[in-house]
Amino acid sequence: MPAQKIIKHPIIGEYKIIKKNRSRVIRLSINESKGVRVTIPIFTPFNEASDFLESNLEWVLKSLEKEKQKKRKQALNLNRSHSIKLINGELSFFEDKNLTSCKCNTPIKLDKTANNSSTSWLITFAKGVDSIELTPYIITALKDAAKEYLPNRAQYFANRYGFSYNKLFLKNNKSNWGSCSSLNNINLNIHLMRLPSELCDYVILHELTHLKHRNHGKEFHKYLNSLCGGKEKELSKKLKEFYPTILFQ
Repeated sequence: MPAQKIIKHPIIGEYKIIKKNRSRVIRLSINESKGVRVTIPIFTPFNEASDFLESNLEWVLKSLEKEKQKKRKQALNLNRSHSIKLINGELSFFEDKNLTSCKCNTPIKLDKTANNSSTSWLITFAKGVDSIELTPYIITALKDAAKEYLPNRAQYFANRYGFSYNKLFLKNNKSNWGSCSSLNNINLNIHLMRLPSELCDYVILHELTHLKHRNHGKEFHKYLNSLCGGKEKELSKKLKEFYPTILFQ
């Protein structure tokens, strides 16, 4: 494990300094789930990382504000009618005044309607229901949508490009969109269903490419780019505009 140190900053709050053997330069990163991180070479003193952050404090503050704005844009506002567009349908929310939060009545309901072209999931909830209480119902709907779509899509690309994986798992991850294990198992996040279809395809292709190239080296990106029609960098940038979890206002 790399040496780590957590620093309390008077303006940005806590940030983490991480020493890594493979690091050659000091790097700053801002991530919604991981926060502010400074990665430094293993023999670099921690105080140099702090000095580096201070010299780039304006950039850090702007990046943090950008993350907050992105969060607000994607957050669900349950004070009004809201819906989430899914690749294979739609997940909608509706506050029903006829539902109550008393013990004798279920304050939340999940209904599913399917037709030949798409599927609709509707979460109906009583007034006063906390948004966090809706999370299990949202996850249930996303799992259902993911089961209908992701295995077939992954198999389609595997057949098309000659990949062979062991098992495919659908997960509710909070920090990544997908992964590929050393056992050649593909893990896909159910929240891929909330992405534009081309970004979902990009993640699937990304993980399938790891079956041939285990790291993110030059050959990995070259091969993935060929599968993406030369749009790997563009798609990777677009993916960063989304969070692999549901946010509430």
